[in-house]
Amino acid sequence: MQYWIRALNDGVVRANPLPPDMWGSWTRHNPASQWVEYAWTHPVTIVESRVVFWGDHPQGAEEGVAPPASWHLEYWTGSEWQPVRHPSGYPTQLHDDSVVRFDPVTTDRLHVVFNASGHDGRYAAVAVQEWETLAPSAQTTTR
Repeated sequence: MQYWIRALNDGVVRANPLPPDMWGSWTRHNPASQWVEYAWTHPVTIVESRVVFWGDHPQGAEEGVAPPASWHLEYWTGSEWQPVRHPSGYPTQLHDDSVVRFDPVTTDRLHVVFNASGHDGRYAAVAVQEWETLAPSAQTTTR
């Protein structure tokens, strides 16, 4: 396995990571869009998410690994995916926290959707070293 999903929330961010220290979407033919999902056993209330992107090419590249052209968060309502409400913006800088704050939502699933850099069928991969989702206060997921 070249990239590990479990690297997304291990608390480790390296200046020069090597696989499997990150999650990535690299293939010979990178897709235009990718997503990753968190799922909890019970609903939690969340208000912020942070992503640390890694790359070896600038945004807009059609090859290698680059920050996404854009990204967004969606939460599960119980019957459909909805964008989080009133996001503060979706920054795409490399090697540092890309933070988005939003109105509180209570859900048991959260998607982060990445739209890759590139166009016309040629896209760079997306790589993430860390993805955190934060609550307004400590919560428990056990009953």
